[in-house]
Amino acid sequence: MFTHALGKVAEPVGYPELSRSWLDEWLLGKLLAGVLRDLGLDEGAAAWAVGVVKILVKHQRWYEPEASGKEQADQALLSWLKDGEVQRFLQVNRYLGVLWFNHESFGQLLGWMLSLAAVEISANSILSPEQAAAELVATYEMVEKLTEAEARSEYQVAKLIEAMRG
Repeated sequence: MFTHALGKVAEPVGYPELSRSWLDEWLLGKLLAGVLRDLGLDEGAAAWAVGVVKILVKHQRWYEPEASGKEQADQALLSWLKDGEVQRFLQVNRYLGVLWFNHESFGQLLGWMLSLAAVEISANSILSPEQAAAELVATYEMVEKLTEAEARSEYQVAKLIEAMRG
């Protein structure tokens, strides 16, 4: 919550990447992991939570690509799959020449991305309640499209992308 807009201080456009970069440069990830351990999480759970924060900071406003409808969800998916941290989160791996991903991790990613979008949209004071509701519905529909594509993918990255485009 406090780290997502750090990059705006130096760069009003493209700030999510800079904010994400500063998490490492300023060792904020280590500080956050320490706080989470102090709150009772074990080392692995704290590292996992910091990884999620990094993904959410980098992909904030993911629901606002410049395309519309199905292409918007496709753009978001491709952006996520190009990110090494998302690949690690999804446990993308190659077996017998096929790239696979973890079903449960994909569901968690969609849940986090939907939660992120809901918070950002709800906190946007420029939007009327009706506009916010419409954006929330559109975002939920994108997540539904991604969920449907995942169901047809057989947990293969190429088939997931194909299902989004097909």
